[in-house]
Amino acid sequence: MKKKVLLPIAYFALLTFFLMHTHCTQRKTFTLSFTNEKGRNLKYDYSFSIDRIYERSGKKIKNTRKTNAVIDYLIQGSDKEGNIIVTLSFDLLSIYSKNLDREYTGDTRKSIGVPVIYTLNYRGKVIEVKGIDELPVIPEIGLKGEYDLISLFFQLPERQVKINDTWTGSWTYSQRNVFNTTYKLMGVEEKYGYECLKIETSTEEIISGTQQSGNIDMIMSGEAHLEGVIYFAWKEGIIVEKSYKEDAGNLTIETSGPRAFKRTFSNYAQAKFVLMNNYFKR
Repeated sequence: MKKKVLLPIAYFALLTFFLMHTHCTQRKTFTLSFTNEKGRNLKYDYSFSIDRIYERSGKKIKNTRKTNAVIDYLIQGSDKEGNIIVTLSFDLLSIYSKNLDREYTGDTRKSIGVPVIYTLNYRGKVIEVKGIDELPVIPEIGLKGEYDLISLFFQLPERQVKINDTWTGSWTYSQRNVFNTTYKLMGVEEKYGYECLKIETSTEEIISGTQQSGNIDMIMSGEAHLEGVIYFAWKEGIIVEKSYKEDAGNLTIETSGPRAFKRTFSNYAQAKFVLMNNYFKR
């Protein structure tokens, strides 16, 4: 008879402990910052893919691009204002593109090891970039890969936060893409041995500007919505994993002149950064 009574008592005690722990975690406040430890060196495995779909002569055409890389993240320290200086570079980089029936593999050998220096404020917002001009355009692909580097960063809140709190951040890429992001702290989870804060992201991207392709000026406009997740090791101040997906964002490209055209694409993209195995906490 006593054994039958002990089981529900033990269950009740365990449930009570779980509820109290959850309640305490939800009420706990977190002060977030990125590490500025000089010489700290991290490696991230990076993957990105995008499908751009459009119609031509009543047929759906799909252009595909896939990128895989190992990104080196080296902290140079802080400047006099307390901003963090970080160098990013590619240890490995491969880019594949398919346009209609033509396939390309970019020659990325000159891109390996070229340092791009980012100055971040205390929230992680990029306030200065140096070295982009030295990053070469990849033949056949027509890109430098700078977007793949800068999209690793994200912005922290200005205040202490607790579970379910939100904050916002924004950044601009290449003077034509504006990203406005809402971050939401969802909870605390263990990831690769780190105690991480799980942060969900919702981003509105606005595209407006001109891009040159050879001697042709292409006017670009559109918008996209991206959803993502970040795992941030808040005690260490490092990103453990970051990912996002873009579903059916629209991009319109228009040119003028004798061979003028106007075309609207639907974009399906996804990307993921993962702190590499050799750098997981043991």
